[in-house]
Amino acid sequence: MKKGMILLAMAVMVSGCSDSTGPDAVPEVTLSFSAVPEATAPFSRSGGYLATQSDSLIVTSSSDVLVLNRVEVVLQEVELRHVGVVDCTGDDCAQFESGPFLLDLSLAAGSEQVFAIEIDEGQYDIIEFDIHKVTSGGNTAEEAFLSSHPDLEDISIRIHGSFNGTPFVYTSDLNEEQEVNLSQPLAVSGSGGTNLTVLLDVAVWFFDSSGELIDPATANKGERNEDLVEANIRTAFEVFHDEDFDGRDDNSEGGS
Repeated sequence: MKKGMILLAMAVMVSGCSDSTGPDAVPEVTLSFSAVPEATAPFSRSGGYLATQSDSLIVTSSSDVLVLNRVEVVLQEVELRHVGVVDCTGDDCAQFESGPFLLDLSLAAGSEQVFAIEIDEGQYDIIEFDIHKVTSGGNTAEEAFLSSHPDLEDISIRIHGSFNGTPFVYTSDLNEEQEVNLSQPLAVSGSGGTNLTVLLDVAVWFFDSSGELIDPATANKGERNEDLVEANIRTAFEVFHDEDFDGRDDNSEGGS
C-alpha cells in the first residue's frame, strides 16, 4: 500500500471508528479502491489484454501497447446512499470523506482499503462522489489541498505512462458528481462489517468506439479525443462487495 494510502486510512479509522468486537459494537463498512480487477485477463470491451508488472498496468490491443505507471484522481464528498434516497443531504447518507483528497491508485491487482466508518443499520445501494477540480480561492479544505499538491491546481485526473514507447502525461479538469449503483444493495444489520470496492476501470478509458487504443496525449485539454476519454471515464466505475480485497465482485465469484 502506498504511504499516502496508509496515512489516510489510519487517520479516518482513528477518528471515525471504534472497537467493533465489544457488546456495544455497531456495523462498520470499509471502502476500497481498485484500478485492476485481475492480474491478467481478457479485456472484454476491446478484445485486447491487460496485465500488471511492477505496479504498472499494461494494456495491449492489436499492435498498440499502453503502459500506465501512475493514476491520480481527486475526489470529494464520498458517501453511501440509503435505498430510496434521491440525493445525499443531511443524514440521508453515510459519509466516508468530505475531501478533497488525492486518490493515488495502486496499479497492482486487488484493492486497497482507504476508509472505514461506523454505519447505521439499513439498506444502501449507491456510492456518490465528486470527481473534483480544485481551484485556488476555494474553501479552507481546498486551500489546504493545494498547499500539499500545488501541481494539481485545476486538475482532477492525472496519468503518467507511455504509448507505444513514447512517454505521456494525461490530465483532465473533469468536474462532476458520480453516482454508481452497487452490484447488489448492501444490507447492514447487527455488528458485522463488510468491504465495498470501487473499481475505476482505467483500462477502458483510452479506447475508441471501434475498440482500438488511442494515444492518451491526444485526449488532453483541447485535443481531438478529449471528449471521448471523458465520456469513457464517466461510465467506467463499478461498486461491489469485496471481502477478500481482490478487486473482484464476491457475488460473481460465488462468494458472500
